[in-house]
Amino acid sequence: MTFNTIEISDALGEPLLLFDFAVGLAHFRYTTADRIITFSSNDYAPAAIQRAAISQTSDVRRQALKVTAPRDTEIATLYASTPPSAPVALTIWAAHYDDPDQQFIVDWMGRVTAPRWVNSIVELSCEPAYTSVQTLGLRRRWQRGCPHVLYGASCGAAKTSFRILTTLSAVSGFDLTSSDFALLPDDSYRGGFIEWTNADGITQQRSIDAHVGNTITINYGADEIVPGLSLYAYRGCDHTMNTCDSVFNNLTGAGTGGYGGTPYIPTINPFNGDPVF
Repeated sequence: MTFNTIEISDALGEPLLLFDFAVGLAHFRYTTADRIITFSSNDYAPAAIQRAAISQTSDVRRQALKVTAPRDTEIATLYASTPPSAPVALTIWAAHYDDPDQQFIVDWMGRVTAPRWVNSIVELSCEPAYTSVQTLGLRRRWQRGCPHVLYGASCGAAKTSFRILTTLSAVSGFDLTSSDFALLPDDSYRGGFIEWTNADGITQQRSIDAHVGNTITINYGADEIVPGLSLYAYRGCDHTMNTCDSVFNNLTGAGTGGYGGTPYIPTINPFNGDPVF
C-alpha cells in the first residue's frame, strides 16, 4: 500500500513526521510519534516538535517554514549561546505509522536560518534549499588585493600546510593564549581562523582578528573555548601579492589557483585631462 493511498483515504492514516537536522557530520533526529521510529537505519526520538503548514507562493522568499520544539532539545541548545559555524540543514519526512510498506516521503527540505525563543519553546525559522541557489552571490572585482577566500578553491593554498595543533593555556573573553602562537611573528594569524570539533561532532570555526605574541583575538566566543581545548590555528593572509609569494609561495597556484589581485592597476586615469584620442 503506497503512501498516497493511505494519505487520501478517509480513515486509514496515522500520519507522523521525521525531522533530520544535519550540521556537518552531526545529526539531530526527532519524530512527532510517541515512540522511537527507525528509518534508513537511523533512530528518530519522540519529541514535542511540529512544523507550520507548508504553503506555495509566487515569491520564494515568502515560503519560509517555522518549526517549533522544546527549548531543552539538542537542536535548541545548539543555538543557546552562539550559532554553529556550519549551516544547519533540515529534511522533513512524512509517513504513516501503520503503512505496511513503510514508505517515507520527503515533505520539505531546507535550512535553519534563525532561532526565536518563546517561553519554553524555540521557533526555528527555515527557508527552502533552493533559495540559496537563486541568491545572487558576490561578483569578483578588479582590485589590487586578492579577492579569493583564503584556502578556498580559487586560492589553492594548501590549508593543512599552514596550521598548528595547539592547546589553550588561558582564555579571557575573546583572547586565547598558547605558547605556540608566539612561534610566528605578530599578526601572522590575523586574518586566519581557529577550528575544533565539539562533543557533538560539529566542526566549529572562528575568525582571528588580531595576533600579538602568544595571544590571538577571535571574532566571537563559544562555550567550548576554555583552557585545555585543543584546536587548529590557521595562518592568516592580508591578501597582498608579497604575502602570497613570501608566506604561501602561491602566486601562480601550481595550476590550482593563485594570486587573484591586479597589483599593477594604473593610478592615473588616462581619460582625465587631455583626450587620449
